[in-house]
Amino acid sequence: MKIAIVGAGPTGLAAALFLAEAGFNPTIFERFDAPKAIGSGLMIQPTGLSCLADLGLSEAAIEHSARIEGIYGDTPKGKVIFDIPYDVLGGTSFALGMHRGVLFDVLFEKLSSLNLAVETSHRIVDCLQSDQEAWLLREDATEIGPFDLVIDASGTG
Repeated sequence: MKIAIVGAGPTGLAAALFLAEAGFNPTIFERFDAPKAIGSGLMIQPTGLSCLADLGLSEAAIEHSARIEGIYGDTPKGKVIFDIPYDVLGGTSFALGMHRGVLFDVLFEKLSSLNLAVETSHRIVDCLQSDQEAWLLREDATEIGPFDLVIDASGTG
């Protein structure tokens, strides 16, 4: 099966790693000249940490992050909006606060070790589909494909 992933951010990298573990060899198409982290901080919830653990990457992520035991929010007048301790999930559940660069580096390092293809400088603007296959359409109107499966992990843009 020929698989394309559009976007080399955390979602695209994680998707490629899970597909590789399942025996597939996806190709990632990235718009920048070199894959890189975009943005600043983020919070990895327990489910995301579980995904990192499934990829064998949770320890590397934990090492460079801040452990969060729960989240709390209130109004300027002191009214509690939410108070969510992660231990209510059972066991030793927690979240992580980290810089996007940490998450990117952890994922990209593993991806690089698997020699999965990352095609850079491909600004994909559309996916053209037939009943059986799909092609990626670059900004310059070049078509890339065909693919059996296309995963759009290009982000909000």
